[in-house]
Amino acid sequence: MRKKQKEYIRELYRQIQEAEQQMRDKPMPKLTKKDFFLFHETGNRLVYEKAYFGRRKYLTVYAILALWSEELSRKKIIDEKIEAPVVEAYVKRLEEIMVSICCEEQFWALPAHVDFDQIDLPKTAYTVDLFAAETAQALSEVALRLYDKLSCETVTCVAREVIERVLQPFASSSFPYSWWETDRCNWSAVCAGSIGMTAIEMDALNRKIMKEYMPDNCGKDTPIHLDVLLYRDCFRRLPSDWKKECMRRVRDALGCYLDGMEADGACTEGLGYYNYGMSFYAAFAEEYGADGCPGQEPERLMYREKCEQIALFQQKCYFGSRSGGGISVSFSDGSKHESFLPGLTAYLKHCYPQVQTPDYTLARPFGEDACYRYLTNERNIRWLMRYAASDEDMDSTHQCVDRLTTYLLPAAQWLICQDEDGNGFAAKGGNNSENHNHNDIGHFLCVFQGEMLLTDLGAGEYTKDYFSDRRYEILCNRSMGHSVPIINGGEQCAGAEYSADRFVWDEVTHTLTISFAGAYPKGSIEELVRQIKLCDRNAINIEGTQLTQKMQIELQDFFAANENTKSITENIVTEYEPVIQDGVVWIRGQHGQCSIQIENDIDHNAIKIIPCAHRDHSGNSQIIYRIIWEIDVKKYGNTSCKMWITFYDNKFFK
Repeated sequence: MRKKQKEYIRELYRQIQEAEQQMRDKPMPKLTKKDFFLFHETGNRLVYEKAYFGRRKYLTVYAILALWSEELSRKKIIDEKIEAPVVEAYVKRLEEIMVSICCEEQFWALPAHVDFDQIDLPKTAYTVDLFAAETAQALSEVALRLYDKLSCETVTCVAREVIERVLQPFASSSFPYSWWETDRCNWSAVCAGSIGMTAIEMDALNRKIMKEYMPDNCGKDTPIHLDVLLYRDCFRRLPSDWKKECMRRVRDALGCYLDGMEADGACTEGLGYYNYGMSFYAAFAEEYGADGCPGQEPERLMYREKCEQIALFQQKCYFGSRSGGGISVSFSDGSKHESFLPGLTAYLKHCYPQVQTPDYTLARPFGEDACYRYLTNERNIRWLMRYAASDEDMDSTHQCVDRLTTYLLPAAQWLICQDEDGNGFAAKGGNNSENHNHNDIGHFLCVFQGEMLLTDLGAGEYTKDYFSDRRYEILCNRSMGHSVPIINGGEQCAGAEYSADRFVWDEVTHTLTISFAGAYPKGSIEELVRQIKLCDRNAINIEGTQLTQKMQIELQDFFAANENTKSITENIVTEYEPVIQDGVVWIRGQHGQCSIQIENDIDHNAIKIIPCAHRDHSGNSQIIYRIIWEIDVKKYGNTSCKMWITFYDNKFFK
């Protein structure tokens, strides 16, 4: 194991220890009926989820400390020596947490995922969503791995609840259990992967319980523990061949998940959802391969079609990742500050050696995941410990021409282009019915000096409206919140039929061409073509001093109007407050700035800065700025708008 990997595990363990010290004398957060119904009444998710994930934080912290403290100490990954009494204390608190989750939580699913019209029915309380499935997987894995340290009461309590809440509803259901079993998004990977691992773990746990506690194994005169009898009755209610059938349905659901990935490996949901879905896909694939199937060789799920390209997707999504810059492509419900999972990356690299590991300054710390997922945190240790030898740097396999790194994802219609300093742009075509869709065809973002000066907002705050027919009234999801033109005062439409019909990258001229009139209401404009060119560096003169600009983009939009085209408005979005000086728009970040100079003969006084309210994924309020100006529409004719976007170091300016 290399130094940076040891340092990461050491720091992750320290963060988990620190969290434990803060929680040690505090009770877990309470889940209340009032907070649960708040989503139904107001659409607010964050209040209940804060308490819910606070409880999962307790589970993850104490489970990892109980599982890994002794081994990390023994192998000198951590400096301190962990004695058995310390681990025993962790296990004791962990048992209390596990029993509380099993006995005090009516729902393992989140309010946003249950049917409030049938809220009083038992089946609703046992809804299997992402987090019910994750909870079952975490509890069953911990119960199995710590079987010899946990009490019979705790193990059988966990086993009963996992069966009744997750395995029984799924195994006894007709196909499909829910929409997610056939869907092509992260849900199918997380739910199915969790259920598959839970089935494998519960099968193994059942064999342990039966071997230790049933009369055939412990003597006929030995009284059977009541908890064991209750568990046995619960287990027997599972359908015959339940595990085999679960495995079949899980494999099929995971196939649906892969179908949702593009042929070029792109996850159009966003990089964060890629990490989420692939973590559970890969974890099940590993466990399924190790579990084995009687009479047959288990399918090697990590080597299905497209898996290689999917494994390579992550490394294409960072600007400056090899030098620690680390701004990530934030299309759809993504984030510009997406971290990577060292454990997942090590496992993917074990399967596909050409996978590149981003700089460890971008590795996910413990507190960044607001859901405090057990599996991803635990695998950040387990997979690094197991596969670290594979996690070596390799020469890049990307296309590198004239000091540019360019990734063209033709199926997704994404282009990511950056120079050796990690400065560059990304643009997208696609259609407006993608998973976690935003109406953003033709949109682009620009990164300079580690800042996204021309912005993609990524995911907003998840509310009831966010996943309803009001989704495209929310700034970050609608066209107005993206750098795309507005036609006739209207925006792009949602639906698969609203799409780009051309997305072409010219390697020689470094020019991207996107044709996307089809993204707008039918008949509103005849043709709309955007060309984005990354210009060669050249010398410019600023206040009599010869300086070299760091980056320049030439962007030109071509419009062919028809009888329905009444107005065309250019629309550029940034998180930094712009200023207009002598007809030039200036956007200044902390480390760099850019100018937008419009070549067209327009009234520069007509350029407007429109502040807009936005709530980010954490619920924080922000002001976003739209830079807009009108284009002269020539009836039945062609018109265009050309702009130069030039980037400079702040040190060149006062």
